[in-house]
Order: sequence, then structure tokens, then C-alpha cells
Amino acid sequence: MRWLVIIVVVAVAAFLGYRYYSTDSGQQVAEQVGQAATEATEQVEAAAEAVTEEVEEATDQATGTAQQAAEQVSALTVDGVDLGQEIGTAVSDATSALDGITDKASAEAALPSLEAVKTKVDELAGTVSELPQAAQEALASLLADGLPALRELATKVEAMEGVGPVVKPTLDAIMAKLDAWAQQPA
Repeated sequence: MRWLVIIVVVAVAAFLGYRYYSTDSGQQVAEQVGQAATEATEQVEAAAEAVTEEVEEATDQATGTAQQAAEQVSALTVDGVDLGQEIGTAVSDATSALDGITDKASAEAALPSLEAVKTKVDELAGTVSELPQAAQEALASLLADGLPALRELATKVEAMEGVGPVVKPTLDAIMAKLDAWAQQPA
């Protein structure tokens, strides 16, 4: 874009210079146009430099944010176990199991899936307790995004006639651990 502006300014200057070349006032106009062209070129270059600096700053900020995210993800890995992924899968599995519950029979059919989620969450509890404070805060942040929907679904399912007594003990155990992990001080 800078080159286009320069070309246009030079073309205008050449045209006016050619037209007024033979007169003194024409020569003065040509000089003024030349000065204006020089000033315009300098302004365009300054603006381009400012934009380049802003892009570099934005790139640096994005790189910093990406590095922080990568550090949080790596901080959630303990002994080769990606806790973020494992807990995310547990939340997803619990949500899937609860989505299929419409009555007591479907609650009983979903109970093994919920118990598998409970077992997985229980297994992860020891690993979560080994996380450093910063990683626990990152985990809490991740859970803060996913738990409200699961909590709402759990409340809805427990309120169904005949379903609450079937799923409540297992669901309460799952939610208690997830809620505790989500309540880490930020």
C-alpha cells in the first residue's frame, strides 16, 4: 500500500511539473508538490512503521498467551497422565449417561456408566492432590467451564420420579469430587 501511495504522489507531481514547467509559478507549484509528495511519503512510512510495531506487539502477546496455555496443559500432566483430558472425558461420560435417562429403567441402565465415571474420578483424586497449586488453579478454571451444565443436568435427572434414588448416591460422589476440584482458590 505504501508503494501505491508513493507512485500516485509521484505521478501527480510529474503531471503538474510537466504542465507548469515553463512558468515561474509552475516551477513553484512543482516544488510545492514535490515537498508535499516527500511529506506524504514520510507520513506513509511512519504509519507503516507504527502498524508494524502494533502487529509485533500483538504477536508477542499471542505468543505469550499460547505459552501460558501450553504451560497449564503440561502442568496438568502428572506421571504421564493428562488430568485435563481424563477429567474432561469423565465429565463428558457423565453427561452422556445422564442424557439418556428418562425413567427408572433407563437410570438403572445408565448406572454402570455412572459408576465407571465415579471409579475414574476416584482414581484421579490421588493424582489431582499431587498437582502444584498453579496446576490446581488451572484445573479449577477448566472445571468451572464444564460443571454448570453437568450440575444442571444432574439436578434435572435426580428430580425425575423414581430416578433420584437410583443415581443420586453415585452422582453425588462424582459431583462432590468435581466440585471440590473446581473450588480451588484462583
